[in-house]
Amino acid sequence: MNSTVVIMAKRPEWGRVKTRLASTIGNDRALMLYRFLLQHTLNCAEGLDAAVYWTGDGPIPENGFRCCEQSEGDLGHRMLEAIRQEQNDRSGVVVIGTDCPGLDRRVLLQAMQLLEQHDVVLGPTLDGGYYLIAMRHPIEALFKNMPWSTDRVFELALNRCRALGLAVATLPMLSDVDTEEDMRMHPMLLEYLSK
Repeated sequence: MNSTVVIMAKRPEWGRVKTRLASTIGNDRALMLYRFLLQHTLNCAEGLDAAVYWTGDGPIPENGFRCCEQSEGDLGHRMLEAIRQEQNDRSGVVVIGTDCPGLDRRVLLQAMQLLEQHDVVLGPTLDGGYYLIAMRHPIEALFKNMPWSTDRVFELALNRCRALGLAVATLPMLSDVDTEEDMRMHPMLLEYLSK
């Protein structure tokens, strides 16, 4: 099965990215870190069939990928609409964000491989969310009435998959970076910001 990677990204705008992190490290450093994580994510998807779905104002950074605008609505609606746009009869869709420094190409390829035998693939994060969701077809129930940005997102998604009788696979747990404490778990980020 061929799969398309959808990268859900914000335009790198001062004061509008990594806002929780910016509250402790400042907007300048938060923007620096966001740009670093965005480039890291784009590098992971290089050479794959991928599209970047942007939100925010201002110009889109040069990136070499097909670019689209995210729809209106909450995160779940925006992800669901991106999946609907990218899915076709012979492909699945792998959706990722831009705040997971542990993500690499192997994880994306593993998700695509697992999708050949499963309806849904989830990549859990340490804070109870997920860094990746992949599926063969749009499944609205996984995106509606979800308490985004809470520690219950992964568990709820998994339970909804099971309630729907879907075959679900999980990837290795990784951490995303939303707070200064998260950032300090990744020496490469601290090294980058110290330059």
